[in-house]
Amino acid sequence: MAVPLLPVETFIRYAARLGIENLKEERHVMGRLPQFYADMFGWRNMAVQVAAVYHGLPPEDQAHAVIFAYNYGDAGAIDYYGPGLGLPNAISGHNNYYLWVPAQWIRKWRLSLEAAAQLPAQSSATCAPPAISRT
Repeated sequence: MAVPLLPVETFIRYAARLGIENLKEERHVMGRLPQFYADMFGWRNMAVQVAAVYHGLPPEDQAHAVIFAYNYGDAGAIDYYGPGLGLPNAISGHNNYYLWVPAQWIRKWRLSLEAAAQLPAQSSATCAPPAISRT
């Protein structure tokens, strides 16, 4: 586990002073922070937004709902913050995350998270509200 030592603005100035360029690690538009640094922000906020949608469902629908994330980072954030927010674990088909889905989690309702790649790296603290769909 890595923890940044410098505040964001200080890191940006430091990297610029050293001539370090922002490496292109993803296929979307990059922000001022390298992807590995930008990916450290916004996860709890996203989980709180998902919890608001999930708890807005009637109890009978919550019992048959699953949280589907397009990438393992989003799914991991739901699994990490979700217990404290009363959420079920997430499922995802990204990389090998699908291997961790028990059969009993195949549910009637799905809360889908917006793909993280569609968001600018520096604004990952806010995301589109999760969509609800019937499977």
